[in-house]
Amino acid sequence: MIDALSLLHGLPLLVWVGYLTYLILWRCFLSPLAKLPGPKLAAFTYWYECYYDIAQPAQYAFKIKALHREYGPVVRIGPNDVSISDPDFVDAVYAPGPGHKRDKNPKHSRSLGINSSIGGSIAHELHRNRREALNPFFSPQRIHRLDPDLTSKAAQVEDIFADASESGQVLNLSDIYFAFCNDVVHKYCFGSDPNLLSNLRLASARRNNVVSVLGSVKIMFHFSWIRKLSQWLPGGTGAHGMMIFRRRIRAQIDAVLARGPSSDEAPSIFTHLRDSTELPAAEKSAQRLEDEAVLMTMAGTYSPMLSLVVAHYHLLTRPDIMTKLRTELGAYGPIPTAAELECLPCVSAITQEAHRLTFGLTGRNARVCPDEPIVYKEKEKPGRTYVFPAGTSLSVSTLVVHTDESLFPNPWVFDPGRWLPATNGPTDTDKSVIKEQQDGQDAASLLLSRRRRSMLSFMRGPRVCIGRHLANAEIAVLLDVMARWDLELFETDEEDVEYKHDYHVMCPKLGSKGVRVKVKGRWGQNGGPVAPEKERGKDGQGRQNWCGYGYGVAASTLDITNSGKAQVLGDLTNVLGDAIVLPGNEEYEKANGSYFSAFENELKPWCIAKPGNVAQVQSLVTTLGPHILSRLCHVAIRGTGHTPFAGSANIDGGVTIDMRRLKGITLSEEGTVVEIGVGETWTAVYTELEKHGLTTTGARVGRVGVAGFILGGGLSMFSTRTGFACDSLIEFQIVLASSEVAYANKQQNADLFWALKGRLDNFGIVTSFKMKTLKSGKIWGGITLRITRPGPFHSYLRRLASSAGYGFGHQAVSCVMYHTQGKENPPSLQRFTSIEPQIHQMSSMRTSTHLEFSEELSKFSSDGKRQYWASITIHADISLMKLFHDKWQETLTQIQDADGFIFSFGFHPLTKTLLENSEKAGGNAAAIPPSDGPLFVLLINPIWALPEDDSRIFRAVGELVSELRSLARERGLLHRYIFTNYGFGKDDILAVYGDKSLAKLMETSKRVDPQGVFQLGVPGGFKLPNRTIVGS
Repeated sequence: MIDALSLLHGLPLLVWVGYLTYLILWRCFLSPLAKLPGPKLAAFTYWYECYYDIAQPAQYAFKIKALHREYGPVVRIGPNDVSISDPDFVDAVYAPGPGHKRDKNPKHSRSLGINSSIGGSIAHELHRNRREALNPFFSPQRIHRLDPDLTSKAAQVEDIFADASESGQVLNLSDIYFAFCNDVVHKYCFGSDPNLLSNLRLASARRNNVVSVLGSVKIMFHFSWIRKLSQWLPGGTGAHGMMIFRRRIRAQIDAVLARGPSSDEAPSIFTHLRDSTELPAAEKSAQRLEDEAVLMTMAGTYSPMLSLVVAHYHLLTRPDIMTKLRTELGAYGPIPTAAELECLPCVSAITQEAHRLTFGLTGRNARVCPDEPIVYKEKEKPGRTYVFPAGTSLSVSTLVVHTDESLFPNPWVFDPGRWLPATNGPTDTDKSVIKEQQDGQDAASLLLSRRRRSMLSFMRGPRVCIGRHLANAEIAVLLDVMARWDLELFETDEEDVEYKHDYHVMCPKLGSKGVRVKVKGRWGQNGGPVAPEKERGKDGQGRQNWCGYGYGVAASTLDITNSGKAQVLGDLTNVLGDAIVLPGNEEYEKANGSYFSAFENELKPWCIAKPGNVAQVQSLVTTLGPHILSRLCHVAIRGTGHTPFAGSANIDGGVTIDMRRLKGITLSEEGTVVEIGVGETWTAVYTELEKHGLTTTGARVGRVGVAGFILGGGLSMFSTRTGFACDSLIEFQIVLASSEVAYANKQQNADLFWALKGRLDNFGIVTSFKMKTLKSGKIWGGITLRITRPGPFHSYLRRLASSAGYGFGHQAVSCVMYHTQGKENPPSLQRFTSIEPQIHQMSSMRTSTHLEFSEELSKFSSDGKRQYWASITIHADISLMKLFHDKWQETLTQIQDADGFIFSFGFHPLTKTLLENSEKAGGNAAAIPPSDGPLFVLLINPIWALPEDDSRIFRAVGELVSELRSLARERGLLHRYIFTNYGFGKDDILAVYGDKSLAKLMETSKRVDPQGVFQLGVPGGFKLPNRTIVGS
């Protein structure tokens, strides 16, 4: 009995020993990670990490860096944790692209106890859904609406400096910038301004409270159960500090929920979430909103505050950098908005360098791939490959990457020159990269691009910091303020801003009081402080325009074009990497020389952006939006590039977005709807649909791209029975100026759906669309050709005026005609097939398929030639059409000697049946009533070979178009409509739509693009006339 009891008493010990033995064997010898380099103790237990986090304290980030020096680029730092030091592997961990999930490590999300916030969301899908509700508030365009608040708060900071200048008071910049950021983010979240800038003592207390909260994160990370005891812990602990902070936030959330919707209520993020009809009730609970608010206010206050104090400290210790900043700001004169400030090269470079040395989230931001392995190939040893199984916790340390000497020589030196374009030359601290730069601009640009891609201050990928644009705006505005004032440090050294401890964010030496200064005065005209009595100006306001300070630097001393170009290219490369193609690259030359028209081929954009998915299009819009609004760049959007006039889908000295990689043809299960990516051609669409016995109302010429054709309205072989091609549309997927992906159909965004049908690029970037399919049967038709003489042509006109045929001619008369029900030579077409004389050997009349006929017409395309289109719409009238033909012949005689000259002149019917079916399908912005029919769209298409003929052909054809319009107008036969697909670049196509349609288009544009990004930034296509831009 005693032996049995002894055995029972010893059983827990045996179980524990057995479990310990299992852990040792599994973690150190049998696990798929067992052979990875790293200390065995770290592989066996989390106590290894705990020791460096708590006993050291908060030094594990630095230990990881030391482990990489010892073991190489891959180190196992925990039982299921791997650290990688290769900057080029950052995107594989954090931004793998569409279709690849990255979950958070649950262990790393619990230290602050905000588990239901976007930052605490473990699963990829849950994070995405929660983030989508917040994304609209943090787009660059939405952040720019905060300019009045930022300016007002900056004025308060200047008043504080002005008061201290007079009183001699020592200021704590850490408290001031904490108050500034807290005031801004609190008002944005809750609609009310706590105005901490007016009470710096309270700001100091709250900052120290956050410091105490952060000081507890390592304990909470390893012993999360302690949080449950926090309500009984003494007031000096970080856990208790977190409770105080959370109670304050909960009071705000409770107030928002208690108020309910009201017209008197200031709009805010959390009133929007409260009133959202799209969020389920569980996502609007007080606890969930409290977690979200804690994250937003803490991260939105403390992180930008750190970057601000780091930047200001180094500006005060590096007068050479401060001088450059003041010179740049002085040269540009008054700069009223954060967006414009952000685009200045020196401002941007200082911001980037401050972020680099603030390190963002310094803790291990581990990601877990739940459903596929991740492969890493070591560069130093090409034969060594690591395969990390699904479920492995991977991380890239910001400390390791931001201090990588191959990227950042002398990494602990504050050097904004690292972020300036290579045209400025290497800085003193970049001598190790001079060899790369000797190979030319490309090497330097690649190095700068690699630096940008390696920055982890805001992380990368789908979990990139949602508030990054707000932080950058705050820093830009306050850099402007910093340059206005002459300050000196007070009992502050570099240890007060240097990364010493990892408490989830960068923490300086323990016990630091912050960055403290004395204010000597406002920086003045003669390179020194202004006398205190002159600081405020006559109106007593601290904030003034730079032009009032007379720095004596002319704006022309800086090349804003080159600076802006470098900033744009740098930002784009940071977002899309290799998908940004630069001049001199073979891929650039191939893409830029592949347009339908030589006029487009001759334009030279700064770069070609080639997004491969919708997320990359969103990133492009997010990145380019601020630059567009700051007038730093223009953009062209290319489908396949079939529109011939210069600037329609390419741009000189801007950014061309080439959408041809966005492919995809997906048929619905019922086969009634097809979804098409905008990078496709109609040949590809017809080829895929024909496999299923289907087709759709696409272009008559198969090689034409789907996007421009549909967005221009489109005429198809089936238009008589279906209306314009765009009338068969069911839904558009579009990226708006806010970078939001929107869907437009009859139920959702109905105004946008209506507006997009035929209105090109006024509203956003369409990425795909859905349209109805048709049964694909045999078609009878083809092309007939007649010799040139007046008789046959006039005979065509008589038949054409009452029929549905197609005719064009240059030195002969041709007719393109189809019977889409497949009936051979039906009576409706015999009036055209019977006209003699014709060249029967060249006739292609036959029974075939939609695909084959579209390929036949593709052979008539004249790619790369000098050409353009012009169009007129008229009411059917034989005498006017004959007169048109005669005037065309007169013009032909003037310019027919041009080398390679072809001059097409064709009539395209818009029958009453076509217009009726268009109206039945819901109509479009052109709003042509069926009673206006039948109409004819006249296409005038000159083609020639040599640039020296450009001016005379443009002049002669331009005069012809003007004369034809006058002739039609005099007879009351000119119709207001201009077919968008055939429009000339100078035509005011949208202005002729009628007041009602135009007003509706304007209202839609204002709703989806209030700042006019696609009006200001995309000069190609046809713009809405006199569109009022918000804030312009």
